[in-house]
Parts: sequence; C-alpha cells; structure tokens
Amino acid sequence: YRILIFLYITGYCNISVERTFSKLKLIKNYLRSTIFQTRLNSLAMISIENQRAKK
Repeated sequence: YRILIFLYITGYCNISVERTFSKLKLIKNYLRSTIFQTRLNSLAMISIENQRAKK
C-alpha cells in the first residue's frame, strides 16, 4: 500500500517538474527572440543615425 502511494506521489512530482521545465523553456525562447528583435532594432537605428551624421 505504501509503495503505491509513494509511486503515485513521485509520479505527480515528476509531471509537475516536467511542466515547469517546459514553461521555462517557452519563456526563455520568447526572451531570446524579443532580445534579438530589440537588438536588431537598435542596430538599425544606429546605422540610420550614422548615415544622417555623415551627411
């Protein structure tokens, strides 16, 4: 009886941990893509301002 309870609890914990890591992976991917987009926008602005400054 105790073994069944133990297996039930550890199975639930593993599922919870897997969900947490899955969500963490989604958040990290989102942050990477938004950081990339922000950096790309900043580099574009620097390039545009540099061209204006040269004129």
